[in-house]
Amino acid sequence: MNSEERILGLIAGDFIVNNGSVTNLAVLEAGWTYRVEVTADGPGTVELILPEGSVEDEYTRQNLETSTSWNYLGPDALEIAEQGISVYPNPVQDDLFIELDKISDIQIVSFNGEVVYVNNGITSVTIDVSRFTPGMYILQVKGEDRITQHKIIIE
Repeated sequence: MNSEERILGLIAGDFIVNNGSVTNLAVLEAGWTYRVEVTADGPGTVELILPEGSVEDEYTRQNLETSTSWNYLGPDALEIAEQGISVYPNPVQDDLFIELDKISDIQIVSFNGEVVYVNNGITSVTIDVSRFTPGMYILQVKGEDRITQHKIIIE
């Protein structure tokens, strides 16, 4: 079976997903082109597997196992990754991981305006937020050319 042969009978239930689930299988061109949409269960590695023998081509040859994986950082992490900032998990209970593409100063501010954490000149840090009062906070990241703010929820 190769990519030049039509596959028959592909359904969302054929896939195995570690740390997630198939939420949609769209047929773009029957037998030729499909789009698989996956929803992650939470931050971490998501792996999508089509096990060997799950589908056949028009000559009844079965597929070999095929897989792909990616690191899901969380809903807010994806949104701000374009800015060179990764913050995960969010919401967070214990350790909050912050990774920056440039040396920056950060601070976490409670919604009443109290600065609860400051760290300057960093590119990555792990912050134990278990001692913070649960609620919504703002992470302020000050780089040499911009200041950005990001909502963090501490549970």
